[in-house]
Amino acid sequence: MALLVDAKVAEELLAPLRLHERVLDGFTWDEVTLAEHEQRIHYRFGPSGFRVVLEPRSERPAAARTRSFNLLVPRDDRQPALTEAERGLLGHVTRLLQNNDPGDVVWRTEPTLHLIPGHLGDPMDLGRSAVAALGRMRTVLVEGGKERATTELLRLHGIPSDQKRIVALPGDKAKIAALLEELTAKGEDFCLFGVDEGVPSFCDPGKALLDAAERMAPRLRVCTVGGSSALAMALMRAPFPVDRFMFLGTLDEDGTLPGDLAETLGEYLQAGYQVPLVVFPSRNLASLPARVAEVCLPLGAEVFFACELTGLGERSVYLRPDRTPTPMPTLDPRAHVVLVLRPMPRTPSRVQQQIAPLDEHETITRLLQHPMPDLRWNNAPGSRNRDGR
Repeated sequence: MALLVDAKVAEELLAPLRLHERVLDGFTWDEVTLAEHEQRIHYRFGPSGFRVVLEPRSERPAAARTRSFNLLVPRDDRQPALTEAERGLLGHVTRLLQNNDPGDVVWRTEPTLHLIPGHLGDPMDLGRSAVAALGRMRTVLVEGGKERATTELLRLHGIPSDQKRIVALPGDKAKIAALLEELTAKGEDFCLFGVDEGVPSFCDPGKALLDAAERMAPRLRVCTVGGSSALAMALMRAPFPVDRFMFLGTLDEDGTLPGDLAETLGEYLQAGYQVPLVVFPSRNLASLPARVAEVCLPLGAEVFFACELTGLGERSVYLRPDRTPTPMPTLDPRAHVVLVLRPMPRTPSRVQQQIAPLDEHETITRLLQHPMPDLRWNNAPGSRNRDGR
């Protein structure tokens, strides 16, 4: 009977070695990771971080082979050749694997939905892990209208697209569920790709896809690939502390608000919210700084607009109550923008000072006790998004 490769088997393949113990002179076995969605086992040895990777046996180039596995030693052109000590370690590990290989193993075969971030700004900034993952996918799901940009981006990074199926994410939840059923039935991995919008499924139509995928577990697995986030870039770029914040999401492009965005932010300020507010605006961008300044600066707030971060046209606008610029700057209506608003810090009362350990929960208590303004979130398919815009 074939042996299923799991975390226990991954450790036993190096018996009698034990995790965190010394291996030969100068090395320790630091880590073992089973990446089921890749059908790989990763072994890491300290102190140099030397790695050995196992994958199913095939005719692909390998450092060594056992009955069931290819042994790989991940290196790039910038790394020097193996040292004599590393070659000795590789030989020792190879012998252990050959002795412990049961000769009849199977890997989990459930298909996996990969969440692959796109780039922000420069297309050449697409991450190496994203490029590698895209190369393995036959079906690539993208936001509607991004099909051509996806093909061009794949070609730019040397990924042939003629054998790939680039599919626009449906706008209807029932159609999304049907698409997932179809892809899962094929038993192949596929991905949701952010193209030029940073991380996918962040407050955008991809959330409906993830919701459907969660309902299909364990028949369908989900894994994430690291990459760029417009939200993280904006918080990093803000000129004031943002150790905690409230994310208001993405406003509906064609929805109706009780007022404009500036008035909605003003309601939050007047309600006494003390954490910075973050929103991805997408409408009336040209006049937005003037409107926000008109409503929010008199309430003591600082306002920061981050525009096209990491791109060639990167720009920021910083408004403060004590130095309002004249004339007021405008924004390109086509720009990708993140707005970060910092309420005026308030001096705590004598009672609040005496219960300082509870101060950090004051805002959360307010959020629970005070009704939120009537703000429409944008999780509707087809809306503009960048990490959700």
